[in-house]
Amino acid sequence: TVRSNNRRRFQQICKDPKFITGGATRTDICQGQLGDCWLLAAIASLTLHEETLKRVVPHDQSFDHGYAGIFHFQFWQHNKWLDVVVDDRLPCVRNNLVFLHSADNTEFWSALLEKAYAKLNGSYVALKGGSTMEAMEDFTGGVGEMHETKSAPSNLFNILKKAIDRGSMLGCSIDITSSAESEAQTTTGLVKGHAYSITGVEEVNYRGAKVQLIRVRNPWGQVEWNGPWSDNSREWSVIDKAEKTRLLQNSLDDGEFWMEFGSVT
Repeated sequence: TVRSNNRRRFQQICKDPKFITGGATRTDICQGQLGDCWLLAAIASLTLHEETLKRVVPHDQSFDHGYAGIFHFQFWQHNKWLDVVVDDRLPCVRNNLVFLHSADNTEFWSALLEKAYAKLNGSYVALKGGSTMEAMEDFTGGVGEMHETKSAPSNLFNILKKAIDRGSMLGCSIDITSSAESEAQTTTGLVKGHAYSITGVEEVNYRGAKVQLIRVRNPWGQVEWNGPWSDNSREWSVIDKAEKTRLLQNSLDDGEFWMEFGSVT
């Protein structure tokens, strides 16, 4: 639990707080001390779908004229959209947010969304461990499906590609066999028992052949795959320059990375 005297209003955290700065994007989602990567993976996917995002996170809210110290969000519960209202106090240590935060320390939509979802579920503690798919269903009212990569259909890549194209939200994780493996980091930079969002599915021409790639994001906002097709890997050096620019964009150590789809399965 978080004691009430550790909660700060925005004016105590920064001089010029903003609800959303430069659009709500997946780089606004950096995990804090709460074990809710499953929720953050869903929120990162949510930012890729503008209309759905605006329903869950109404954009007509700000700290400007008429600000009343509250914000509201919508979640799909029991076959209807439920409005959840929260105040503007967030758990802090020395004026730094303890839980979900944006890379921009003046932007607060993501932290407030986490607080609203915690209220929906009873407390922040209730968010320690959960299902990315259930959070995605709460954001969309949709129905989820799950595939085990070891027994997935042979056309799983095409299933994911079509899902991305029609606006579905996707996530993935590495199963663990014991609690001791939870959040254990592999030598390739992947984290076991940790929820990731899938943010892109593409095919590229590589040395005369088609290679299937999948883009994945770690909600920590750091710690990335370091194998083939990672940000600085040699595979990108033989890809068409325009294609490389389109796919890598401004590649940073932001937790998002490409990898070959075959490496996943």
